[in-house]
Amino acid sequence: MHEKSSQLLYAEHPWLENAKKAPNVPLGEIVKARLKQFSIMNKLKKRTLRVQHSGIQDLMMTDIRNLQVFALYI
Repeated sequence: MHEKSSQLLYAEHPWLENAKKAPNVPLGEIVKARLKQFSIMNKLKKRTLRVQHSGIQDLMMTDIRNLQVFALYI
């Protein structure tokens, strides 16, 4: 129920209501280039986080294996 009420709230937001009245103006090459650069940087950040995450998992698994070996000698 909460999801539907928030959708209604967003649908009634002045920016969305005024969107129908907004003129259709081209963005321009500079804005397009910046949006493309922003998109590329976001993709790079996501890939970096994925690599970091997998690296952390590998380190954690190594630590767990070391603890298991250590526990065998206790």
